[in-house]
Amino acid sequence: MSIYQISGDRLNHLNNQMNQLQPGQIVQGKIVKIFPGNKARITLGSRSMIAQLEASLIIGERYHFQVKSTDHLLHLQVLGKPLKNGNKLNAETLLQQLGFKGTKGNIDLVNGLIQKSIPFDKKDIANAIPLLDRAVSKNTVIQLLQQMITYKLPVTNAVLRAIHSMQTSDISRQMQAMLSSANEKELGNNLFRMLEGFHTRPENLYALLTAESAKQAKVNNQGLFSLLQLTGVINDKIDFSTWKSAWNNDTSEAGQSAFSIKMSSALQGLEQIIKQKVAFTQAGEENLLMWRKKLSEAIANNTGLTKEEFSTLKQQILQILSPKLWKPSVMENLNNHPADLERIFHILKALSSISTSANSEKLLNQIKTGNTFLQAPPKDQFLMHLKHWLTASGIDYENQIATDRISPDPSLKGMLLQLMSSGSGRVQEQAAQFLHFIHGLQLSSVHETNGFLHISLQIPGQKLGLLKDINLEFESRKTESGQINPEHCRIVFDLHLENLHETLVDMHVQKRAVTITVYNDADNPGEIFGNFKTMLKSGLEHLNYQLSIVQYRKLHKLEQQNRKVFPDQQMTQGVDYRI
Repeated sequence: MSIYQISGDRLNHLNNQMNQLQPGQIVQGKIVKIFPGNKARITLGSRSMIAQLEASLIIGERYHFQVKSTDHLLHLQVLGKPLKNGNKLNAETLLQQLGFKGTKGNIDLVNGLIQKSIPFDKKDIANAIPLLDRAVSKNTVIQLLQQMITYKLPVTNAVLRAIHSMQTSDISRQMQAMLSSANEKELGNNLFRMLEGFHTRPENLYALLTAESAKQAKVNNQGLFSLLQLTGVINDKIDFSTWKSAWNNDTSEAGQSAFSIKMSSALQGLEQIIKQKVAFTQAGEENLLMWRKKLSEAIANNTGLTKEEFSTLKQQILQILSPKLWKPSVMENLNNHPADLERIFHILKALSSISTSANSEKLLNQIKTGNTFLQAPPKDQFLMHLKHWLTASGIDYENQIATDRISPDPSLKGMLLQLMSSGSGRVQEQAAQFLHFIHGLQLSSVHETNGFLHISLQIPGQKLGLLKDINLEFESRKTESGQINPEHCRIVFDLHLENLHETLVDMHVQKRAVTITVYNDADNPGEIFGNFKTMLKSGLEHLNYQLSIVQYRKLHKLEQQNRKVFPDQQMTQGVDYRI
């Protein structure tokens, strides 16, 4: 539900603020009073103004007018004769005057624009008709075209697809579809990690290690196991087969004992491995090259190395590990028999593996980022997430290019564009759909006039632990510098709370006095929300605002009212977040 639907004056407000009449536009008006010199007071929708006319008209009659100029006085040219009572008949007549066919779809489009007092010009209709002709769902496309003309957006197929995608999908669904369409290799590491980061709630150290350990064990990858055991995080008496068996049956007691990990030691161990990754990789490669053949033969023949060879091997590996790592006892406790030689072989592979090092670094970054995020208060989590989304999503991608301020970090939109040119099949198709959606977000995010600013934001919700995305709307007078005026603004939060369900919070600010209306269908909203009133008042005072009043309304009554007033408007879904 939008900010305009709450106030119940969406179209009038929108037209008054955004649709300042421009030459060439066509509107329907009624003659209220005639003045000398072919001047008249006319009403155009909810507006009343004095206009210069080019014909003698009849008081009380309605006409179609075309704007000729808007210099010092509005100059209007009359199109045709006084209008009849049938709205669709008038729309058909206007279409014919403009040189277009009076098909049902064309009539419905023009009639809708007129009834909603949305100014349009001939070019708008000329561009809209081919899009409408190709449409399967005429009514849906008519609504979208009306919105495009209202917001003065280009009437093109690309914009139509973008607005339709934005209104019928959300960020989370697009991200999930993108992640489901391909693996990390096909998407690229940067894009895959960004999507995962926005689409999932950061996890704590235990959860991340648990998930990664289980993932690697199930595909028989010993890399993380070997590194964690080298740092002393995993008991050196546990071999990989026991570890793997435990994760394949993680409800067993073996799973509990196998994963007896000290979390602080794991973090320190991973940090040390990443810090020394160049030295470890180089030494691991050298030793693996030196010992691969002998180790492979001994393991295959179920024998050991010679006593001298085994002693030399242990000393070389200990030189790599100590003092860089704290647990050389893993090596000291190994014996010269095939099972232990196989463990040594995998230790060398883990140390020399670039992919193991990269995976460990990725895991460490996830842990650090997640810890910073999870330890922050909810307000700070929200602000960090919002800032990251606005900078990383590419919402201002074209502006960055135009102003030559390209960020060194790739944006979501930039990576999707790259994938469009290099990808194929389902991946390329999904990237195109996601780009349409982002384009729709860009087109609908900011609308402004000389004195008014309206901002709509959609933010991924999963990172905040929500099941749905966050939708926020800001409405404000503009300051002299063109920014939101913090003393005169309105903010709407559309929330879907776990226990309280759909909740709308409508906040008005006038001269730093804050009035809040909470829409919810709870039986006792005052008792529920009243507990936060003192906290809210204190927080506002800290920011130099004063809480004026908090009032409660039934949400279902508001929805019923708006369905009657705006039956063609889609209701926005709520989100789960406590603000």
